Amino acid sequence: MAKRLLFVVLALISALSLFSVSCSSEGNLFEGNKVATIGSNGIYVGVGVFTPYQYVIFVDLKPASSAIAGEVYKVDLYEKGTFRATTTVTFTQPDINVQSDETAYFPATDDEYTAYLNSNINNIFSVKVYNPNDITTTTKQLITQSVLINTNQPATLTLTSPDGGEIWHVGQTVNITWKTTNMNRDVSIAIDLYTDYDNNSIPLIIGIGATNTGSYQWTVNPIMEAGHSYSVISSDARIELMANGGGYGVVLTSISANDFTITN
Repeated sequence: MAKRLLFVVLALISALSLFSVSCSSEGNLFEGNKVATIGSNGIYVGVGVFTPYQYVIFVDLKPASSAIAGEVYKVDLYEKGTFRATTTVTFTQPDINVQSDETAYFPATDDEYTAYLNSNINNIFSVKVYNPNDITTTTKQLITQSVLINTNQPATLTLTSPDGGEIWHVGQTVNITWKTTNMNRDVSIAIDLYTDYDNNSIPLIIGIGATNTGSYQWTVNPIMEAGHSYSVISSDARIELMANGGGYGVVLTSISANDFTITN
């Protein structure tokens, strides 16, 4: 009962926060409060002119309508799903209809500069953009996770299990499965769990950067986030998968069609 009350309180706080930012922001909080997307220049390597570094990995970031002008957001850089470095970015956004891209940068090696110059490296590097002090931006920090999508044909992402009616038990190891088309195996998949989907519960992160093999094993246990342990017991649980197209701006999601149960 206490944990359910906590979810209700968090949901109310998050909903009020989102409303105060922008009533017209993309989607809603429970789908994730998107801070930014990868801009048209994507992720690339160049000479570090006007930076402290000789060679730099640049990340072009376009703020979403929920981004706050002057707010300092953290930008975490990942290399093939492994954390590498962190920096900050501040967006200039006097008008949500006139959004200015900002560029975050990280040091690169000589070898990386030689290998990646003039190359699209969205399949190698990825970032998370979030406000570390704001609960509304920590539930889903994913912007892009090493996504390579065949842009000649539409890509698809379809969750196949759990898709409704399943019963999982705490301590059980389960397979979360999906199918994709026109999407390389290098694509990373983010996996979230809704424990009270019918009432817009805040999603809990099961995995970020899962390899696109079509299957992810998860041992059903309480989930730790921001120093708190959240119960996964639920009679209306759902799984959501997300693949973000990085510089291509393609975002794919798939969610369980119906509720399933998690019990002791």
